[in-house]
Amino acid sequence: MRAMVITQRAEGPALELQQVPEPVPGPDDLLVAVRAIGLNRAELMLLTGHYERIATRPTAAIAGLEAAGEVIGMGAAVQGFKIGDGVMGMPPGAYAERTLLPHRLAMRVPDALSWERAAAVPVALLTAHDALVTNGAMRAGDTVLVLGAATGVGIVAVQAARLLGPARVLGTSTSPSKHAPLAALGIDAVLEATGGHGADVVIDMVGASAAPGIMRCAAVGARWVQVGRVGGSSHRWTAPGRSRRRRRRTPGCARTCSSARWCSCPEDTARRGAARRRAAAPPTVRPRRRRPGSGSRRICRPSPRTRP
Repeated sequence: MRAMVITQRAEGPALELQQVPEPVPGPDDLLVAVRAIGLNRAELMLLTGHYERIATRPTAAIAGLEAAGEVIGMGAAVQGFKIGDGVMGMPPGAYAERTLLPHRLAMRVPDALSWERAAAVPVALLTAHDALVTNGAMRAGDTVLVLGAATGVGIVAVQAARLLGPARVLGTSTSPSKHAPLAALGIDAVLEATGGHGADVVIDMVGASAAPGIMRCAAVGARWVQVGRVGGSSHRWTAPGRSRRRRRRTPGCARTCSSARWCSCPEDTARRGAARRRAAAPPTVRPRRRRPGSGSRRICRPSPRTRP
């Protein structure tokens, strides 16, 4: 079969159309005839390592991690699918005429979606759901902040967050031309809308350069989920004292809010301060005291206080 293979050249990695062996499905795999593929930042970077942790790997360094197509074969342990089903998902080596997709990661293509639209769904949808629900532990009533809300994952995260029922959804974008379309999705425009509470869940598509702002607007005990690092992976800043006090986390609490995993109440703040001082203090060496009559001579000194 034909596939777009990542090759290493002197000027850098490049895509090359090659003939490669057709994949053989394992017990849990669907063999999919690819009808459309998605384009993501990972493909633009031309990296071959973005699917190394997936159990089913193509034999060649085939690019792509998002596709939609028709099931033409399957393993013996596959359940819930049949030949001819339309599926979409994140198969390793999607840029090929045929690819393997683990059946537990496959989603059926709705009738309302074309192959092209279906191929653009899996990465954004699965990433946003994983960030919001699995890692962000979002609950009804939470305030959600999405950085990079105009990206593919950001748009899906905004819509999924509103569907799951938080109090409000906040979003950021560096492009003024995108503010109006984001407002149409129901995003509140300013962080002051939280009334000083801050964001309970932060979905971050930016990375290190946005860290100072996130620290200032995150609520106590907020869940900060890193999705992308387009703004860099390293940034140095001095956090304000108030932010440091609010973000410092230690297990347990001495107040009635003991059900919380972390707390910054005055009692816990004082307790942590005392613990840090004890840890930083040098060890105290106390001289041994000898009992009277054990062979030592006691020296009696007059009291510094004098009687009138």
